Amino acid sequence: MKKVIIPIVIFLLLVVGVGSFIFINREKTIMIDINPSFEIKVGFGNKVKEIIPINDDAKGLFDNNRLNGKNLNVALKKITKVIVDRGFIPEGEASILVYTEGINSESIGKELKNYFKEKDVEIEVIIIKNITLEDKKLAKEYNISSSKAAYINSIRKNNNKIEVKDLIDNSIEDLSFVEEKGLYCDEGYTLERQICIKEIKRVEATESRVCPRDSFEYNGVCYEEKSSKRGTKDICRDDFKLVDGECVKEDIIESVPDCGQNEYNSDQDKCAELVYVEDGIEFCRDPGRTLYEHKCLATKPTINGGCLGSDALIGGNCVNLIDDYYMSEWKCSNGEVLSGSDGNLKYGDTKCYEKIYVDVKKRECPTDYKLQGTKCYLKKTEKPEKERFCESGTTMLDGRCINMNKIMEKIDGYKCSDNTARLEGNICIIYEVVGAKENK
Repeated sequence: MKKVIIPIVIFLLLVVGVGSFIFINREKTIMIDINPSFEIKVGFGNKVKEIIPINDDAKGLFDNNRLNGKNLNVALKKITKVIVDRGFIPEGEASILVYTEGINSESIGKELKNYFKEKDVEIEVIIIKNITLEDKKLAKEYNISSSKAAYINSIRKNNNKIEVKDLIDNSIEDLSFVEEKGLYCDEGYTLERQICIKEIKRVEATESRVCPRDSFEYNGVCYEEKSSKRGTKDICRDDFKLVDGECVKEDIIESVPDCGQNEYNSDQDKCAELVYVEDGIEFCRDPGRTLYEHKCLATKPTINGGCLGSDALIGGNCVNLIDDYYMSEWKCSNGEVLSGSDGNLKYGDTKCYEKIYVDVKKRECPTDYKLQGTKCYLKKTEKPEKERFCESGTTMLDGRCINMNKIMEKIDGYKCSDNTARLEGNICIIYEVVGAKENK
């Protein structure tokens, strides 16, 4: 028995030991998308093994020789510094995707948020919980990270009017905005944040002296441009108002009264109901006519008690039944004529009615609007933005921070005569621009 037990015990110990060793040394993966997109491989003791770039922006951005073997928290802090210093978050706020395997994604997101905050950058962390084969297929097709592909697929599941092509090149922050609003474009247009664009034509740009990058032309002079800083105050755009930390706008329109088959009187805001009074009286406008079978017939005198030709004797008179007649009309005892000049009946029948004005019992509003009294209300909400300000020595001009004390020399380049055109190389691309539609 001992010869049997000992090998089994040793075997079990080895299995448990090896299993524990494998579990302890299991490699962990962290995928981060902020444009750049990259993976962090983490090994035993939370030490970084490798940083793998996923897109072009991440290539050559991180030095594996300096980060390999570093504690994960130390590496994350250095990675944060590189991203900010290289200008990937010029506005001081951004959204990022975080996906992890073998490590808690919430804790990674919290660490990143703290490190970015130390660099005066506010970030929204979006956790990707699962990546499917469909996500990996999309990622491979468009050369993006599988976590961004998963995010795009999740957006499209809730907004089937949006196309993949409209989302691929968007930043994570723009994708977050599209998700929140359910934005989409009609066929033929491409979505860019809140607008839809469609290329109209391309023309050659003209050679010109232009302002260099990171400068702004004002009154023909190039001034140095600086990034604005993010303040602490929440603000809302357009006519949205800040209410309890949320930007709120209320659309108010008139409801549409529903009077059924009855008329609506806008002056009194009431429905005109018809109440039956009596049957109408049939008559002919010309007293010289004879009424017969709803026709007003031409009347002729009798000759020796009879009629000539095709005339017929009706009511003691000779009448032309073939071509000398018009249709009868209707009136009420109070003199109201029920027939129009076109022969149509006023109420659709030959009866007399009295109009009684009653309150509107039913009103209708467009989809998503709520009826309150006679008005339709729709509450729209948005996330507030942080107030932007310019650092000392710069001036806010057309939404830009300009250093008016530093003039920059113009350089040889290309320019478009149409101010709305986009310059790509030496080509000006002119677009038709319309507002994006909301699917929510």
